[in-house]
Order: sequence, then structure tokens, then C-alpha cells
Amino acid sequence: MQSVSSRRSGFSLIELLVVISIIALLIGLLLPSLASARETARSIQCSSRMRQLAMAADIYATDHDGQYPTRNVSPRWPAQFQPTYQAEEILLCPNDPNPTSNDTVPEEFDRAPRSFMFNGFNDLRNRVDNSDPSNPTTDFVDNSDQSTMDRDFLRDFSNTIFFGEKESGHDGYYVDIFADINDILIWIEQSRHGGTGNPERGGVSNYAFGDTSVRQFKANETVVPENLWAVRPAVRRP
Repeated sequence: MQSVSSRRSGFSLIELLVVISIIALLIGLLLPSLASARETARSIQCSSRMRQLAMAADIYATDHDGQYPTRNVSPRWPAQFQPTYQAEEILLCPNDPNPTSNDTVPEEFDRAPRSFMFNGFNDLRNRVDNSDPSNPTTDFVDNSDQSTMDRDFLRDFSNTIFFGEKESGHDGYYVDIFADINDILIWIEQSRHGGTGNPERGGVSNYAFGDTSVRQFKANETVVPENLWAVRPAVRRP
């Protein structure tokens, strides 16, 4: 006759349910950590790619007598900087759900899916509108100005933004900072990493500076207390 201990060869239903409950609890504890680690890795990858683009801009200026590309000319910056950054994936943030491509332009790298916008430096193209006698000091952006941005104008490379993350689905290339075309408020993504996607709920975005450093800011921190997109001191003040 077999003993009770020898007849019992498996788990009881209660024991199995306890094991499943423990496994579910452990998964529940680990998932947030795994999600956080994945988010951190994506943010670092995005930051690394933006730094490579900032380096490409610096090399471009070195090779072009200290001039960054003009705001209004084709090819645009992705194609002009391409000899330095090489691969199209550098134009992408891993957290961008809809990196926009532009099939209407001829240059291959200008058509490539893209998550970033380059500073248009259009405070250097700010003009006084003398056609309005009642208000001769009104400023406007002279979009006919095809001049390049001279590196000598930059007094503070470490505090002038070159690249920002653009809103998913937007196909713009350059950040304009005046009046009804203030792209910082409209088209710059300000909460892509570490938040809910809502700029008011603690997320941050990456920004690459003229010295090739990359920093993270919350919503509106790039314009208050100082506009880090502007070059002219008078425009940098809020």
C-alpha cells in the first residue's frame, strides 16, 4: 500500500493559484521599471542623434567660411548636413510616433522621415517696416532675405538652441520665432520624454545647442526667462 506522501505528485489548485499570484505581483512590480528603463534609453538615443546633428551643423559652418545655411534655400539642412551624419536614422527620435517625410522636395535626405527642426535664426532677418507712417518702428520678418547665418553672430554657443524636436506630423524644417509664425509655441514638441505627452504634466524634450551639447527642458523653459532660440540680445529677453 502506497503512503500518502508517495501518492501526492503535483501542486494542489490552491498552491498553483498562489504561485500564479506571486508571479503576477512580480510582473506588476517590474513592468514600470522596465518601461522607465526603455523610456530612458530612447531619450538617450534621441539626445545622441541630436548631438550628431549639432556637430554636423558645426562642421558645415567650418567648411563654408563660418556660415550656416540660409533659411529659404533648397536643399534644406538635412541634405546640406548629410555628408557628416551619413545615415537617415539620425534624423529620427525613437519616441516620435509619426516622423514626417516630405515627398515634394527633390533631395533624398530632405524627403527622409524627420523628428527635428533647425533654428531659422530669423531674428537676424528682422526688419523695421517703414511703409507704415503711423508706426515706423514696427518689426517684421523679411522673408526675402536670403542671407546665411554667420557663426560670428553667436556670442553664446552654449545657450543658443540649434535643434528642437518637432510635433509629430508636422513637415516644417526651420523654427521661426516671430508673431503669428512662432513655431516654438506651435510646432516644437515640448513633452516627448518622461511624461504623458501633455506639456503641462511634467514631460521634457531634448534641445541641441550651438556648442553641440544637448539638454532637456520642460514646456516653455526655452523661452522664459530667456528666449534661447534668438541670437540678438534684444530678442532673447522675454
